[in-house]
Parts: sequence; C-alpha cells; structure tokens
Amino acid sequence: DLVKLHPFNTSYWEMLAEFYYRAEQYDKADEALDYCLCLRPSDINIYRKKLEICVNNFNKEKECEMLFKMIDLLEKKIIDANSQEERNDILELWKGCLRSFISDSLSLKWFDRCLKVCEQSLKLNKFVPICDGVNFFSKGEIMNEYFFIFRVRSRENIYLCINR
Repeated sequence: DLVKLHPFNTSYWEMLAEFYYRAEQYDKADEALDYCLCLRPSDINIYRKKLEICVNNFNKEKECEMLFKMIDLLEKKIIDANSQEERNDILELWKGCLRSFISDSLSLKWFDRCLKVCEQSLKLNKFVPICDGVNFFSKGEIMNEYFFIFRVRSRENIYLCINR
C-alpha cells in the first residue's frame, strides 16, 4: 500500500523488494529494484541487491550483465570520490566485480565486453594507480588478460568461419 501512496519513494520500493526476496519471489524483487533504479540510476547498493538476486537464481548471464553495469558505474565513482578512504572502498568493490566479470564472461564467450572492461581498467589506471601488482593486477597482467581474450575471440571467429 505504501508504494501505491508514494510511488516515487525508493525506500518503499526497496522494502517491497526485500519482502519479495525473503519470500524467495526473486522475479518480483527484481522488478521492484528495477523501479528503484529508474528513480536512482547511480545507486550502487541497488545494483548489488540485483546482483544478489542473479546469484541466487543461478543466472550467469544476468549476473554478468549486472557486473558489467556495476563496473562502469564504479569507475565513474572512483574518479569522482571525495576522499582517499571513499576511493579505496569503491576500489575494493570494483576489483571484485572486475575479477568475477572477467572469469564469468569468458565462459559466456562475451569477448568484446571482456576486452572493453580490460581497456577501461587500463584507462582508469591513468587517473588512479590501481594496477600496482600488489593490491590488484599489474598493468602487465591486465594486458595479458586482454591479449588472451583477444586470441580466444580470434580463434572463435576463425572456427566459425571454417564451419560455415
């Protein structure tokens, strides 16, 4: 009833999503969170909740889709962070999303998206030193991932051409 009375209140939509989630009605929870995203499109916590629903539904494709969106959003938040502490917190979430996306997207053969994410991380490294080899991939490791993905994609394309 609260959602009907106040349709633009994201807190109510989030409560509704939480109710559906606890009732294991994941599709309805996902729909309620979609409405939240319409109202607050850059709220990373809503994306995290949607990601959790994808994981619980064992839907790798939707999970990767959500990770892809989160990586893009988090990169903007890293650059716009107001403090080093805030930037570090966002970086930790970004690193987890990036690692999960690279491994899962390769199994889905999303080579172009995977290449884009690697390219974005190298560009982000110009603004924020993230590829230090200690806390995260080194720049060389990102390049190796990039070239590995490129080789796999090329082999896949060659295989498709041969079998036409």
